[in-house]
Amino acid sequence: MGDDRQSRRSVPAKASPPRGLGFPTTRYQGSKLRFLPFLRGALEPLAFETAVDVFGGTGAVSYLLKRLGREVHYNDALLANHASGLALIENGSRLLGSDRARALFSRNAGATYESFIGDTFKNIFYLDDENAALDIAAQNIAGMGDAVDQALARHALFQACLMKRPFNLFHRRNLSLRTTDVERSFGNKATWERPFSELVVEAAAAADAAVFDNGKANRATALDARECPLDADLVYLDPPYVRADKASFRYLDGYHFLEGICRYREWPSLVDTKKQHKPLGLPPSRFEDARTNADALEELFVRAAPARHLALSYRDDGRPSIDELIGLFEKLGRRVQKFTQENTYALSHRRSREVLLIATRKRG
Repeated sequence: MGDDRQSRRSVPAKASPPRGLGFPTTRYQGSKLRFLPFLRGALEPLAFETAVDVFGGTGAVSYLLKRLGREVHYNDALLANHASGLALIENGSRLLGSDRARALFSRNAGATYESFIGDTFKNIFYLDDENAALDIAAQNIAGMGDAVDQALARHALFQACLMKRPFNLFHRRNLSLRTTDVERSFGNKATWERPFSELVVEAAAAADAAVFDNGKANRATALDARECPLDADLVYLDPPYVRADKASFRYLDGYHFLEGICRYREWPSLVDTKKQHKPLGLPPSRFEDARTNADALEELFVRAAPARHLALSYRDDGRPSIDELIGLFEKLGRRVQKFTQENTYALSHRRSREVLLIATRKRG
């Protein structure tokens, strides 16, 4: 594919503003937080007033677009991710505060508490007293009367949950990595042993500091990508990534525990008790399956035809390939710019390039 059909640019890494333009630190795998300067360099010059972030994840890119003064529609199918979108993108003024964050772990007088987490996840992810604390917090949050307050509390709780997990994931039963007295070359045992209440208060303070109003009617939804409206000048896509060898990371498997907290009452009917890490027994999406992800992406590209710009974050070792994706955009009458940045991963020797494709309509 010749250079006369597209422009290829490599955006050098820039020093990131403190905490990524004010976005709170997260240990969520796949977060675009560390790529915000790279993305800003490519997206800020584009002409657009409205944007939809279809696979919003942690909300880092939506937050960047909000900081740039655009009207942002954040979307993610996972309720655990939607909490961050509601707390930090749609919300422009409400704060949780340290007192309410700390109170999440106190039993309310006269209330009856269930012990599902303690009963179901014993010796899997957290210690017994930590499971008991999570049972209380999950039910206290569910009883909060305001949806934004709930979202702020869940966002803070989930950051604490990630900080106390080896590898920041729930993909396997591995509490022993915390409890076994061995020398470690990964993780932060000091953080693992801090109480949930302390970590949640800190995470809540970081989230509160990130809340701001950019004067736009921003919103957050929790829709399947196939149902998310694409009625914006810029459609940004950061879909589940399928490697060239057809392997993929399924976010629901890695973060099922957080999703379960959002669905506390129905959690018992969803959990797959046959597996050691007790994930949710829900089918994968078409975007996570190597047999269907290319067609699913093309359907999104077609449905986004009215958008002036379609921006796709991917990696250069993905399936479909970058050249195949560029070919799809060009077939749909779009002019493509390719931006790249080197990418490295902790706990892995694999190297790749972070790629951003911006496909702009040739007319209008």
